[in-house]
Amino acid sequence: MNRELNIRLKETRISKGLTQLQVMKLTNVNHKTLSGYENGVSEPDLETLKILAILYNVSTDYLLGRTDDSNYPSIENNTDDEEQPTPSERIRTFQKKMSELSEESLTFLEFQLERLRELDREAVKRRRPERAPKRDKK
Repeated sequence: MNRELNIRLKETRISKGLTQLQVMKLTNVNHKTLSGYENGVSEPDLETLKILAILYNVSTDYLLGRTDDSNYPSIENNTDDEEQPTPSERIRTFQKKMSELSEESLTFLEFQLERLRELDREAVKRRRPERAPKRDKK
């Protein structure tokens, strides 16, 4: 067993503010299985490892302990002098990529997008201060 993997899976999940149940909803991996990964009982297969790395926004190499650089390549980390694509260009590129996916992959993508929307809504709720209930005026 890769002890570094177990430690990094747990630490990374916690650092992202996610519970095992939230990860289960987003990845469709049972929370008991996730617990097994984090406690060294079992290890994720390659596909599951990729999914977790994407969710946590880190590289698989980081999770496996091959590097201490947790940064996942992203647009924000891109230091090239190239111009970034416009939102409409990004949408067209995304649509093209989607048209090349199998029906099974599209279904999985739809599922993941819905889970991300749910997480986003939860994050927005946590950021808003709760309002005290209005009192009736007498």
